[in-house]
Amino acid sequence: MSTRMRLLSSGESVRSARLSRRQLLRRGLVATGAVALVGGWPGQAAFAQGSGQVTGYFGTFNDLTGKKEGWPSLEHDEVNDSLWQMIMKTGAADNTHMQFANVDAGADQSKQVQNAINFITQGYSAIYINTGTAAGWDQVIQQASAAGVLTMNHSPDALTGATQNVVIDHAQAGNLNAQAAASWANANGVTPVAATLAILNSVPLKLRTDTFKRSLSSLMPQVTFYEDVAVPLNNPNASAAAAQNLLNAHPDINILFCYNDDTATAVATALGQQGIADPTQFWIGGVDGNNSALQNIASGSSTQQATAAFFFGYSAAALQSDVEKILSGQKVPPTRALLPQLATGDNVQSVMTQSNGALDPQYKSLYDTLIHYFDQPLVTGRPLPSVITGGGG
Repeated sequence: MSTRMRLLSSGESVRSARLSRRQLLRRGLVATGAVALVGGWPGQAAFAQGSGQVTGYFGTFNDLTGKKEGWPSLEHDEVNDSLWQMIMKTGAADNTHMQFANVDAGADQSKQVQNAINFITQGYSAIYINTGTAAGWDQVIQQASAAGVLTMNHSPDALTGATQNVVIDHAQAGNLNAQAAASWANANGVTPVAATLAILNSVPLKLRTDTFKRSLSSLMPQVTFYEDVAVPLNNPNASAAAAQNLLNAHPDINILFCYNDDTATAVATALGQQGIADPTQFWIGGVDGNNSALQNIASGSSTQQATAAFFFGYSAAALQSDVEKILSGQKVPPTRALLPQLATGDNVQSVMTQSNGALDPQYKSLYDTLIHYFDQPLVTGRPLPSVITGGGG
């Protein structure tokens, strides 16, 4: 499962990009209480295996009875809560007997940081981090490192020095949508005129729309692009209004790529009410693979026709497996990328089934496709990894 990865910045060409692999975690006490350091990745303390062994879904691990993992959540929502639930389910499936605890910060990031520090001082072995910005987390990483506590970061921004940074492949999400848009245009005899609804002040999210434009231009040199339309983050209604204004100003547009699925769904609804509802004449793509997007795609009657689906349940399960590996004395790379799967009308039913199969043995081979590791630690604000190998994918 070794591959090569390429770090792509938001303004960099996707040509000749390459890939690699990653994941990680830090320390633990063996069942006998004896601790023996063995070789690990830089900044990662690996420990020799103890006498008590257990076997579960992801393999054989130390019996981690007494080890505790904490989630200092920023706030509760459907996606983040489902990730934490999968982390706990994976611990149970691997029979490692770890204990889990969650303390919520009520959307106050300074309180979230303090809750993380509290887990460290209370003797937790690992912390799962999912946060809004990198502000304040340097002190958490430093204290955790000094105490031998694993810091597993699954946030939009990388955290310098974390045991493991997990990121999603934003560039590939844009690239897959470009492939779908090109296929749609060719199938329907459409000359492509395109635009994007973008988050221009976020390097990762902008990488989605930037790569979409580069890849579609490579696949269909005749495409015309209007300038990106900046929309507010996580405000589907405002994005829908922006799309309506865009189409009023440029009625020749027939391809619209949205930075996420919540936006794409709202736009498809709004434009449908405006009379733009023929999926053979107008194409909308998005990112995430949420239920509403997949249902629209499955209907065959919506202009929302593609999404780059991230199977987040698999990422959460892989994260917990890495925690167990490190606490069992195994080496795990310090960076991991979650790759998206393109969902269109041709395969949406299987995508919906597979996305819920993170601990289903029949889908275990998907981890080789979805999960990629590499040995280079990430740094806050620096380029993110992608598996793109060329302008057209």
